Amino acid sequence: MKTIRHARSNRGTAFKTMITSVPRRIIWVCLLAAAPLPLLHCAGQSKLNMVTYDQQLLGEAERAFGQKRFSDAAKLYAQIRDSYGKTQSASVAQYKLGLLYLFYDNPDADWKAALVEFKRFASSYPQDDRIDEVNSWIRVLVAMESFEAQFELNSARIRALKNRRNTASENTDAMMEALQHCIMEKDSLSRQVTKLENLIQVLEKTK
Repeated sequence: MKTIRHARSNRGTAFKTMITSVPRRIIWVCLLAAAPLPLLHCAGQSKLNMVTYDQQLLGEAERAFGQKRFSDAAKLYAQIRDSYGKTQSASVAQYKLGLLYLFYDNPDADWKAALVEFKRFASSYPQDDRIDEVNSWIRVLVAMESFEAQFELNSARIRALKNRRNTASENTDAMMEALQHCIMEKDSLSRQVTKLENLIQVLEKTK
């Protein structure tokens, strides 16, 4: 019995000596290799679920947009776009800025600002999956821009024609007034001529 106990004691001592002599890094590798698969899956899942700061800001911007806090959403989207380069979050923020300025409930809606944002998106992300939709918006908004310019031009022409008509009307009134004055002067002159003729006839009778 003593021999068996002594042998077991020697094996335990040898195992402890082996463990302490192995580098810790190798021990951890062995432990991870022997770990149950569910434990490894949870560790990987935890890493995948990590949220970066730009994603957190994007989530706040989306909530603000959904709650119709358009001013807050615009500031957050612009912050993400300007601070995070050409990341996925920045592309989403740039796209949503264009939509935000077209949203009918937005009191600061401005289709010209939307056109600027969509053109910036098309320039920065030409390979993005949303580029066809963005280009469609650009075509519509450019058409609106052209229509507005033509409308302003036509309005200016109409105003000019009205001014000309008013000027012509004023000139016509002046001409009519002058003509009326001439007619009155002619009538007066005719009366004077008649009086003079009568006076001449009277003088001839008195000779």
